[in-house]
Amino acid sequence: MKKITSYILSVLIMTIVVFSNKNIVLAAGSISVSASKTTVKVGDVVTISTSISPGEYGVNATLTKSSGAFEFVEGDNIYSDGGTPNNSIKVKAVSEGSCTFSVRVINAFDDQLKETSMSSGSVTITATSASSNNDSNSNKDNKDNSGSNTGNDSNANKDNENKEEKKSSNASLGSLVISAGSLSPEFSAATKDYTATVDYSCSSLAVTANPADSKASVTSVTGNDSLEVGENTVSVVVTAEDGSTSTYNIVVTRRSEDDPENADKQDNWKKFDINGTEWTMVNDIPEDVVPEGFEHSKTVIDGLEYNTLHGTFGDITLVYLQSESGNGLFVYDVAQNAAYEFVRINSESHFIVVLLPKVDDVPEGYNEISLSI
Repeated sequence: MKKITSYILSVLIMTIVVFSNKNIVLAAGSISVSASKTTVKVGDVVTISTSISPGEYGVNATLTKSSGAFEFVEGDNIYSDGGTPNNSIKVKAVSEGSCTFSVRVINAFDDQLKETSMSSGSVTITATSASSNNDSNSNKDNKDNSGSNTGNDSNANKDNENKEEKKSSNASLGSLVISAGSLSPEFSAATKDYTATVDYSCSSLAVTANPADSKASVTSVTGNDSLEVGENTVSVVVTAEDGSTSTYNIVVTRRSEDDPENADKQDNWKKFDINGTEWTMVNDIPEDVVPEGFEHSKTVIDGLEYNTLHGTFGDITLVYLQSESGNGLFVYDVAQNAAYEFVRINSESHFIVVLLPKVDDVPEGYNEISLSI
C-alpha cells in the first residue's frame, strides 16, 4: 500500500512542477516550428506555430526566444498532452533585430518512463525599421497611384486622341477671287502660289476666299490694303477643324501711274485694222499661248513699249491682240507697222511661219489671190 501511494504522489508532484514552470507536455516524436512571416517591420504581429508528431508517451518542452526584439502578445508557451497537437502563439516586433524561436526539450520519455532523445525545431524572424515600412508603403502607394494616374491619363489621352482623329484636317480653299485683275494660274485648291496685276488706280484689293471644308475657316487675309506700286504679297490663311493651317499667297503687281496698260490709258494703245476688224494691243501675254520657238521680249510701237514675243530661230515678232471676237497672236511687221494673222504649219520635225510681205506692185505674170490654209 505504501508503494502505490508513493508512486501516485510522485506523479502528482511531477505534474505540479510542469505547470508551475509553464512547461509543455508534448507527445514524443519530431517537432517543427514555423512563423506566418519571417521578415517584418517593427509593430507587426506574427503567429508562431508548432507541430509535433505523436510519440509513444510524452515529452517536457518549452518555447524560448533568443533576444528581446519580440514580445509575447497572445500566450507565452505551447502546450500538448498527447494526440496530434498543432498549437500557436502570437508575438509582436518591438525593435529592430533578429530573434530565433525554438522549442527546448526538457525531458523525453519512452513507454517505460525512461528518458530518451527528442528532436527540436526553431524559426528565425527579422524585424526592420517601421519608418522603412512606411516609406516602402508610401512609395508603393505612390507607385500604385502613379500607375493608376498614368493609366487614367493614358486612357484619357487615348480618348482625346480618338476625338482628335475624328476632326478634319482639311485646310484647303474651295474658291479664291480677287476684286481686280485675275489669278495666274487659274485657281486650284492644291495650288498655293499665284500672281496678279492691277491698274495704278487699284490701291486695295478685296479678297473673297471660301474654305473647301465647312468646318474650316479663313482666319486671316493680309497685305491686300494700301498696295504699293510694284509687287505686294497678299496672304490668305485657312485653319482646319483640327487646328492645322495652310497659306495661299498672291503676288499682286500694281502698275505705275504712267503704265500704258492702265485702263485709263487704253484709248492710246496701238490698234490694228485686220481684214476689217479692229484689234487692240494686250500687254499681258499668258504663258499658255507662247508657241514653241518664241520667247518674251519688248517692242516699241508708236512710242510705247509693249510686251511681245520674238522668234529664237529668226527675226519674227508676235503681238497679242484682242477684239470683240476674242484674243490671238499676230505677226507684227515693223516695216509696215502692221499686223497679220500668225499662221504656223507643223510637220513631223519642223514648222513653217507664213509671212505676208508688203507688195506694192504685182510682178508681171502674177495675179493677187486669197488662199485659205
